[in-house]
Amino acid sequence: TLSPSSAASDVYKRQETFITNLINWINRSDGEPNEEYIEQVFEPTADGKKVFETSFFWKLLNQLLLRGLFDQALGCLDRSQIMEHLNSQCEMSSNALRDLVALLKQYPMDSTDSFREWKSLALELAQTYSGSDTSVSGELRDYIENTLFLVGGHQSKILHYSTTWYESFCALLLYYIPSLELSEEYLELSLQNHPVDVTSGWEQACVDLIRGRILSLIHI
Repeated sequence: TLSPSSAASDVYKRQETFITNLINWINRSDGEPNEEYIEQVFEPTADGKKVFETSFFWKLLNQLLLRGLFDQALGCLDRSQIMEHLNSQCEMSSNALRDLVALLKQYPMDSTDSFREWKSLALELAQTYSGSDTSVSGELRDYIENTLFLVGGHQSKILHYSTTWYESFCALLLYYIPSLELSEEYLELSLQNHPVDVTSGWEQACVDLIRGRILSLIHI
């Protein structure tokens, strides 16, 4: 017989594998956001705005975060040069984004305890920033704050920035509580917000697979 700690570790390992495979499958299946779209976001604007002052940049960044594409999200932050801008403009915002980058680099897939600690730090970061005075424009401040709360697992931010059911489903598993026991609830919440695209065969197959896979994993 397995010891309780060994059994818990086994469950978490299966859960980790399921979440990782699901995210990989979803990102491969629809290939979004595609390279062409990313390049469009980074094209100079007619009104002379910096890329990180546009809503398109934050939609792109949040889409990458929702899908667990951390390396690409960090690449976009780096390419936008927002850190260089904030270093001279607003220490509070600069520190908040620096802390966000550090958190994303340390995202724990390996244990519930590590995730609890990570989430506590992510939420504290969002709440501290939300209650602080900053010297950036109201619009830019809102963009930063929304992204911090999304990574902190704020359900309404996750649902707001998701454009499909599978983006919010992935993000709830990543940032709210990574638990297969809650997956059915996450799936229903996500489907209420964005129903399955009936013209897309793989989406329904994915929903069916998630429902069946969750049951088989929970009852092993």
